[in-house]
Amino acid sequence: MVRGAVVLVVICACSIDDAGLSDSSAPDASDAIVGSDVGMADAMPDAPPPCNLALPFVTFGDLPNINSAALEAAPTLTSDELTMYFGRSTSGSNVAIFYASRSATSQPFGAVAQANTIAAGGSTSDTAPSVADGLMLMFFQSADYSTNYHVYQAIGTGAHDGWSHITPVPTNTVDAFADANPFWSAIASQLWFTSNRSALGYDIYVNIDDVAVSATSLNSPANEVRPVLSADALRIYFGRDDANHVFHVWTATRGATTAAFDPPSQVKDFDSAPNENNLPGWLSTDGCRMYFFSDRSGGKGSFDIWMATRAP
Repeated sequence: MVRGAVVLVVICACSIDDAGLSDSSAPDASDAIVGSDVGMADAMPDAPPPCNLALPFVTFGDLPNINSAALEAAPTLTSDELTMYFGRSTSGSNVAIFYASRSATSQPFGAVAQANTIAAGGSTSDTAPSVADGLMLMFFQSADYSTNYHVYQAIGTGAHDGWSHITPVPTNTVDAFADANPFWSAIASQLWFTSNRSALGYDIYVNIDDVAVSATSLNSPANEVRPVLSADALRIYFGRDDANHVFHVWTATRGATTAAFDPPSQVKDFDSAPNENNLPGWLSTDGCRMYFFSDRSGGKGSFDIWMATRAP
């Protein structure tokens, strides 16, 4: 069983009322996925990255204007790194999606605000957002039934808090299982997520033609959660727990977006101390910065959002 704080934010099972999020007027899911490619041309810069991608992550810093005494986790950013969405605990076991923006990557993020148009869907627990550039599409996990999270999508207007047409994605399971941690890769047109629908515990899946397909080369008897893909979708990061139920960052590569990933290896750069959880959130488009969340010492709450930077 995964540790309690990680269960809350990463893959969670929360007892809440039925959120009633279906909307018969919502666009078809395939329309939303096609539309989500808007703005992704800027996600693949032609210039070489300002770091050596073969070198480890060496600089780790928390995000003081984002973190608080509450629990912050599961960050995602727009490709220009100027807007961040993330989950924050609100009251009891509830979590909600918040966001913050900045004018330049050299500047700290500004004031944090809740995405009230997501909360308007009726759920008391929404987290783990994944947004497409242009803010026209968001995937997130919502505690929609009585016990488990499931993956939902929302259509955006381009405004930070302009979300509507909140509907479940077709791969959701019955409430006996949890689907969570969605990550949308526009370049590969793939929706990745975590589910405990197998007998092995939590594994990583990809939505192919509205069918959940296990990423068998990544999964093991341990729990695998939080899939995060690079901008070209040829590298994946994810969390895997050890025998002590502590999560570590793992990674794998593949030769094409249609291929399976090679066997993964642990990214030990993130292991700052024993028994500290580290989980990936979002990788910059140049591959030089990883925004992740951790309960490592030095933060403000039980979990905080941090940024790791590769050596130049």
